[in-house]
Formats: sequence, C-alpha cells, structure tokens
Amino acid sequence: MQVAVIGIACEFAGDIHSPTDLWHALEESRDVGSEIPRDRLDIDSYCMHMFNKDNDGHFRQKLLRRGYFLSANQWDTFEPSFFGLSDAEAGSVDPCHRLLMLKFVHLLDAAALYSKIFGP
Repeated sequence: MQVAVIGIACEFAGDIHSPTDLWHALEESRDVGSEIPRDRLDIDSYCMHMFNKDNDGHFRQKLLRRGYFLSANQWDTFEPSFFGLSDAEAGSVDPCHRLLMLKFVHLLDAAALYSKIFGP
C-alpha cells in the first residue's frame, strides 16, 4: 500500500506556525525555549512552601524555570464563526482542540484541498 503525504501543518513554541518556520528554526539551531511566563505559572508563589524549608538554597537553584510554550497569539487566532461556532460555544471548546481545528484548516490549505472541499 502506498501513502502520499500531500500536506503538512504544525505549531510549536517560539512562534513556529508552519513547516517553513520549523525548518528555519532547525537550520538556525534556534532554542525556542523561554522563561515560564508568569501568566501561565507563578513558580515562586507555587513553590513558596518548599522555599521556606530550603535552608541551603539547593531547591531554588535546581528549580526549572524554562520551558517550551506557545505564545498567547498562537492561541488567540481562532475565529469561531469560521467553524460555525458562537463565541460562547468556542469558549467551551478545549484550547488544544481549537488549535487542532485551526491546524487542520492549514493542513487542507497546504494540500491544496481547501478550495476543493469548501469552494473558492
């Protein structure tokens, strides 16, 4: 059985929205990690009870403070009306599912199937 890959789409940390963006990041050996955004997790407040018991300061030094996060604008590009959803309905859809729906449209577009399915 033969399989043909006719379209791809992706979304990664570091504002990587497409396979081309990913390729450029790989070519540049770019580290797309960042400090943990405080709006995602206030690590100091979260671990305060552990810091109080950390007499020698080792825990604070070893605490992970970096990660790979999608930026806020990567989550905010979803247009509910495009998918036939109201704002209230879209608000109840898991953000990961909204991102998957958006990337599926990008996949159809990359495969040149979007206009065949939905019209010009």
